Amino acid sequence: KKGPPPPPMEPGPRTFTLEQLAACGADSKQLLTAVLGRVYDVTVGREFFGPDGPYAMFSGNDGTYNLAVMSLKKPTLNKFEYELDSEDKECLADWLPPLPHHPPPPL
Repeated sequence: KKGPPPPPMEPGPRTFTLEQLAACGADSKQLLTAVLGRVYDVTVGREFFGPDGPYAMFSGNDGTYNLAVMSLKKPTLNKFEYELDSEDKECLADWLPPLPHHPPPPL
């Protein structure tokens, strides 16, 4: 059995609204995604987060809940009220770090 998940990374100096995050979706020049309240610039992974990538739906959105429960359902993106069981928390911890292509620290 795995140990406890690592502590979340310290937030970066910037803050984002959901509207600002949404402006950096899969079709944008800059691709941003958020997990656990931290925003990541995933532009370097355009083949994953761009319009034809397997993670395109996460660009411009907070995917915390979806990653935890292994869901590709778009209506549950940007979901902030939920409860996770220990298995969900472990699953989420497996994504952090790293997200695909080891993005830089949170913005």
